[in-house]
Amino acid sequence: NVKETGTIIRFKPDAKIFEETTFSFDTLSNRLRELAFLNRGLKIVIEDERDGRSHTFLYKGGIIEFMKTHPKSDQVSATVVVV
Repeated sequence: NVKETGTIIRFKPDAKIFEETTFSFDTLSNRLRELAFLNRGLKIVIEDERDGRSHTFLYKGGIIEFMKTHPKSDQVSATVVVV
């Protein structure tokens, strides 16, 4: 019996506050992917209830894993320092 923990955030923009209330799933997904790389071991799930798309991001290697998958990582020093 596994006890699940975590935080669920639901976001529905208010037209009284936001000029644009339709957001790009791809833009949000890319940003959350970056955050998952920066927060090693953090699982981030994005779901678009409009059309059912979803992505799950979990990078146990954090920024090191990002460097291995980034297209321009060959231009960066091979020595990775994790603070």
